[in-house]
Amino acid sequence: MDRVSRIRCDRRQRASQAFERWKGFQPNVRGIRGAEANRDGTIPRPRVGALTFEQRARFVERERLREVVDSPAYRNLRVTAERMIGATLDFTDLAPNEQARKAGRPVVRIVTLGGNGFVPEGIATGFLVAPDLVLTNHHVFRTPDEALGMGAQFLYERTEDGLREGLIFQLDPARFFVNDKRLDYAVVAVRGRAASGAQLQELFRYLPLIAIKGKILKGDPVNIIQHPEGGPKRYATVNNRLLDLRDDGFLLYETDTLEGSSGSPVFNQHWETIGLHHCGVPQMQDGKLLTRDGRLLPLEAEVDDEELIWIANEGIRVSALVGSLADQRLDKPEQQRILQSLLATTTDPLRMLAEGSELPTTVVTAAAPVAASTSLGGSAMPSQVFQFTGPVTINVAAGAASTAALPVDRPAPAPANDADFQEKTLKFDENYNKRTERGYNPNFLAGWAVPAPKIDATHTGTVLVDSSGKPWAIPYYHYSLVMNESRRLLSWAACNVDYSKAARKFTKTRKQYGGENWRLDPRVALAAPGMQIENADFYAPAKKIDRGHIVRREDSAWGGSTREAEFGNSDTYHWTNCTPQSEAFNQSKLDGIWGQFEEHIQTQVKALGGKMSIFSGPVLNPSDPEHGYDDDPMIQVPMEFWKVIVCVAKENGHNVPLAYGFVFDQTEPVERLGYERMNMDDYEIYQMPIAEITRKTGVVFDPSVLAADVQGGDGPNESIRGFKGKRVTALSSVILR
Repeated sequence: MDRVSRIRCDRRQRASQAFERWKGFQPNVRGIRGAEANRDGTIPRPRVGALTFEQRARFVERERLREVVDSPAYRNLRVTAERMIGATLDFTDLAPNEQARKAGRPVVRIVTLGGNGFVPEGIATGFLVAPDLVLTNHHVFRTPDEALGMGAQFLYERTEDGLREGLIFQLDPARFFVNDKRLDYAVVAVRGRAASGAQLQELFRYLPLIAIKGKILKGDPVNIIQHPEGGPKRYATVNNRLLDLRDDGFLLYETDTLEGSSGSPVFNQHWETIGLHHCGVPQMQDGKLLTRDGRLLPLEAEVDDEELIWIANEGIRVSALVGSLADQRLDKPEQQRILQSLLATTTDPLRMLAEGSELPTTVVTAAAPVAASTSLGGSAMPSQVFQFTGPVTINVAAGAASTAALPVDRPAPAPANDADFQEKTLKFDENYNKRTERGYNPNFLAGWAVPAPKIDATHTGTVLVDSSGKPWAIPYYHYSLVMNESRRLLSWAACNVDYSKAARKFTKTRKQYGGENWRLDPRVALAAPGMQIENADFYAPAKKIDRGHIVRREDSAWGGSTREAEFGNSDTYHWTNCTPQSEAFNQSKLDGIWGQFEEHIQTQVKALGGKMSIFSGPVLNPSDPEHGYDDDPMIQVPMEFWKVIVCVAKENGHNVPLAYGFVFDQTEPVERLGYERMNMDDYEIYQMPIAEITRKTGVVFDPSVLAADVQGGDGPNESIRGFKGKRVTALSSVILR
């Protein structure tokens, strides 16, 4: 087994361990076929684990306290991860009731923080567990460095008036960070003031981690508030039974989640936090994964998660999480004090009230590790100070808290233009055999046959070949590409682009087609298992390195019908067309530079019929820096990308072939700024003779392309790291003739 296959096997092994925990309470694994049906009437629910005597006794005792204690303070304190289970997603955008809305206020979208003009990208979910501490998963933040440049976005949610933008507070792992791999949790400090000036502790309460057991019974409803797929806050409150409570610290449930839900709080029916969501449980049989079409595949099989059957979700019990935190010993005394203060809030508030104690409402914060006295509610709420168990003075509420005066409850900002857009999933043409009719067409341009590029001996690494031993030009809608087997990235892509009104008649916006839904190319997966770099392999843990198209979505989303344009859009979302990039490089919402040059040329030279053929790819330099995470294989991230644009223009009544070569270099800004702080102005961009691009990449173009190169021969060629070219400082400096 090669290393890539072994790594994939290790990753799937973690999911198989969750399946073993799920199987532990199944009298007969195949018995789920006769279990009670889901509300949607499709996939049967798994059985619910049998109650132990201790579990029932703990729950009954705590419910007795709930009946005895009817405290407004406790009620107000209480309301202060990733797979769909079944055939439908049982989410709602709006909170089902006021108690749920208040429980959702401390739930945050974990986002990347870029510079000016960058739109934050959601990568996971988290929630406040102290006035300035956020809890999420270990696999979200494996090290403190991974939390740098990240933020907690509150109130990013849909309201009756539209999509609320919310408030972002920067994470501060230097002040406090602790995590644990086995229980998959991470706690990180968050700064107390947002860039807008908003004060965290004035606006948001936290969700206390109640360490005592007995908060829920098997079979009871489990609610999850989450940011699925990095989107707005959503509530999952139906089809949501608790399936099992395990003494090893895990709990299993059937509540729906999606990617991006990792780090979500798991609630009982009283909206007390009982767990931290972290992963899904795949259906397995005889140690193999079971797919939706009935196949049995080994753990190391290259198959999309969407093709698997997910039978449950799994979280970490709060009682186990608190126990682990109590065992942590931090090197810095101030951080240990913050941790002890957090642990001081984990006492059961029901028992405290029953014993005559008052409820805590704040703790020593990471911002100021001293005794705190922040009130739970507004100025109209009386409070008192008392000594709590542990080295901390606590300020508690004596009456019901009021939220009406909080600034965040003002009317929501005006909705975005696409606020009413219903989330969709990309639609792919599943008949891959017909792609041979759809790939790059060398006769696309009027009167100019332009063959696809070739590879010469100077091209680094081996390329993926077809059955005849020749480089395999893999066809997609409107483009083809060749994969570099050594680097697991493409060597070149050749795309036909039509800007004419007739071809764009059926083109829709990115939002109308649906969000990003990258998938494996099954042809490549069968021919070369493990060669495609997937999200879990690299992009998800990298977070700040973007999944970048080489063939742009906009370049392929055209055609003579709605279906052709849609399939052209979707086909760009295959992992074969993806390379690691700074997000400023490619994303249109960030004015990505990748497409600006072809659009500028199209406007200036008026390509005949609105048509162009575009060749592009990464410069696969052996000295490219490596990045890797845990046991995953190292990936060399390209520092340069090239593009060759060819078109036919009309000049003095004659058809004139034109060709343009460009190189985009991110070496210096990546070293100086990192991926997350770059914007388009940071790139070094060169217009380069196409012959020089061949010398740099080993990608060889047809002689007619070299003859049409506007910068070939006598053009102004500066010396650029041993290659000829011309620095492009603005679109106006591009040589057009």
